[in-house]
Amino acid sequence: MRLLRYGAPGNEKPGILDSNGGIRDLSEIVTDIDGSIFRSEVMAHLKDVNINTLPHVDGNTRLGPCVNGSK
Repeated sequence: MRLLRYGAPGNEKPGILDSNGGIRDLSEIVTDIDGSIFRSEVMAHLKDVNINTLPHVDGNTRLGPCVNGSK
């Protein structure tokens, strides 16, 4: 599982890489990639998500810091 954050600085959204290296939008599942996402129940839920059903992020987008540390 390769989690990431993408978008404009300060407005990054949570994402995940699919098997083809494409970015999928995780914002329907989690609000952000921060310390709380690493709780065992959240990680277990993420493992059950079919990544290929998530919206594909089109175009060449900026990757932000992997984990939001501002919260």
